[in-house]
Amino acid sequence: IDKFPFASDSNAENVGDLTDGGYYGATCSSATYGYLCGGISRDGGGSNGVIDKNSFASDGDSTDVGDQEVTTNHNAGASSYTHGYDCGGAPSNKDTIQKFSFSAGGNSSDIGNLTVGRGTVSGQSYITHGYIAGGGGSSKIIDKFSFSSDADATGVGNLPTGFGYRAGTSATAYGYVAGGYPPAGRDEIEKFSFTSDVDGTD
Repeated sequence: IDKFPFASDSNAENVGDLTDGGYYGATCSSATYGYLCGGISRDGGGSNGVIDKNSFASDGDSTDVGDQEVTTNHNAGASSYTHGYDCGGAPSNKDTIQKFSFSAGGNSSDIGNLTVGRGTVSGQSYITHGYIAGGGGSSKIIDKFSFSSDADATGVGNLPTGFGYRAGTSATAYGYVAGGYPPAGRDEIEKFSFTSDVDGTD
């Protein structure tokens, strides 16, 4: 687990270790903790299904606080104030939206479906909704799901280009996706609105 400051530009430092050390998992954040959901086990033995939690207040190793109901990797995360969401993924192009409590911990539960099952997706978070954008199979779809009720996602627009393995991030009013594959070395940064359901722009 590496940490770097927002207040100054400097190198990251190692502050702890994950319980499994996997890769291709989904990340979520509460106000006080970071979470890693699923991913491929470091021994290459398939998806580990673990939900790891690490403290923002103190440096140290993460703890295993639960398991995914549907074990996935190449998934993406979104975060409300109270819950983490873990969406899509491999194997077999999962369409699941899984949810777990920040305050109670424990296993995630499957509470809905994406419009199209896919892996290597990117996740974004607004105040009221989570978003899953892009994904494997050259998907351009922008999916949106509610934080206030458990239900399926709806397709609210499309990205200009369709790639997987893209990084997702969120501003106050916009979601962003960057990079991607294939082919290697995509340099696009694309953005879409949280306040209106329209296509994204480069």
